[in-house]
Amino acid sequence: VYWEGLVHVEGGLRGRGYLEMTGYADPLQL
Repeated sequence: VYWEGLVHVEGGLRGRGYLEMTGYADPLQL
Protein backbone atom coordinates (compact mmCIF):
# COMPACT_ATOMS: atom_id res chain seq x y z
CA VAL A 1 0.00 0.00 0.00
CA TYR A 2 2.83 2.36 0.88
CA TRP A 3 4.64 1.84 -2.41
CA GLU A 4 1.41 1.93 -4.41
CA GLY A 5 0.52 5.24 -2.76
CA LEU A 6 4.00 6.62 -3.37
CA VAL A 7 3.91 5.71 -7.05
CA HIS A 8 0.39 7.12 -7.39
CA VAL A 9 1.39 10.45 -5.84
CA GLU A 10 4.61 10.65 -7.84
CA GLY A 11 2.74 9.86 -11.06
CA GLY A 12 0.11 12.47 -10.20
CA LEU A 13 2.74 15.14 -9.62
CA ARG A 14 4.46 14.27 -12.89
CA GLY A 15 1.11 14.32 -14.71
CA ARG A 16 0.21 17.69 -13.22
CA GLY A 17 3.63 19.16 -14.09
CA TYR A 18 3.32 17.90 -17.66
CA LEU A 19 -0.19 19.32 -18.02
CA GLU A 20 0.92 22.65 -16.55
CA MET A 21 3.80 22.83 -19.05
CA THR A 22 1.47 22.04 -21.95
CA GLY A 23 -1.20 24.45 -20.68
CA TYR A 24 -3.92 21.89 -19.95
CA ALA A 25 -3.90 22.14 -16.14
CA ASP A 26 -6.26 25.12 -15.84
CA PRO A 27 -9.01 23.81 -18.17
CA LEU A 28 -8.95 20.40 -16.42
CA GLN A 29 -8.95 21.97 -12.93
CA LEU A 30 -6.17 19.66 -11.71
